[in-house]
Amino acid sequence: MVNTIEDPEFPGEILELEKSPAGDFIAFSTAIPSHRPPFSMPRSACVRHTPNLERISAMLANKLGFDAMESPRWSETCFHEIGALMSGRENPIPVHLFIPDSRSRQAVMKAGICERPQSIVLIPVSTGYTSDIADLANRHDVHVRVLSTTAGLEKLSITPSAKPVRGKSQPTRNRIFTPKKHWQWSDLLISMSRDGLNFKIQGEEVSQTWKQLRMKPTHGGQINKTLALIGKLANGGRITQRRSDETERKQISDARKFLVDLIGIQGKPFTKYSDGWAAVFRVDGSIATKQVKEWEADDDTEEIRYDSPRSVYENEIHRYRT
Repeated sequence: MVNTIEDPEFPGEILELEKSPAGDFIAFSTAIPSHRPPFSMPRSACVRHTPNLERISAMLANKLGFDAMESPRWSETCFHEIGALMSGRENPIPVHLFIPDSRSRQAVMKAGICERPQSIVLIPVSTGYTSDIADLANRHDVHVRVLSTTAGLEKLSITPSAKPVRGKSQPTRNRIFTPKKHWQWSDLLISMSRDGLNFKIQGEEVSQTWKQLRMKPTHGGQINKTLALIGKLANGGRITQRRSDETERKQISDARKFLVDLIGIQGKPFTKYSDGWAAVFRVDGSIATKQVKEWEADDDTEEIRYDSPRSVYENEIHRYRT
């Protein structure tokens, strides 16, 4: 409920509201002189009902078994992100709640599903959820749960396939900065901690927990491949591609998409050399993992590495000396 409202007949003029015994509201101007005498306004013009996403997400998370977000994201698209399901894959699956408005349900559903591949969508009722929309959801690897059905509130146990969706790639993470035209990848500094990642660029700084990043630091005893790769490149490290290893090429591609979606800077965050890749951005510190050690054990190059006891990193001039 609002305490003031703009006068519908005199734009720019503000009216105070006072509840009347009949249930409606008396609108009056406090200006001196008043631009109009007091008058009655219906309750529908003064009261707006909005869902409490925080309580709804907590209730659904308890019923369905996913992790509720502390601050669910309200969206004008009618698809509101309320949590994530920890699955058998490296990264959690985002969970969205569909709350319809006055727009066409089918049109909004189609647009929302196309923008959220590899996710879970909860729909209160089946109205508007046609077979065409179900086929569209299947093509985009979106699991739709209709809550009003008999099994609607049973525990989720979904692991959407990792098969890529054809078509234009959509960002999978919310951008944490509003990028400036003059920003470059060389301006970015990434710091790692037990709780998440910290990003600094041109005087701006944002920290993100693993939950906010929709990432699991470890999976099946191994560190997340994207995090391992970034840690490998800390303090000027380089990845050397061996025997045309497509796995490493895929890891670079995944890390590139992760950073571009998150930061939004134009250009490429990695530099390709004849024998491998290096990061254009800077990474403060490293992640000691079994996977990184295996990479180092297989590395036959003579280059100075960031974790070599023979090298010293001189932060003031951003270089190494041996």
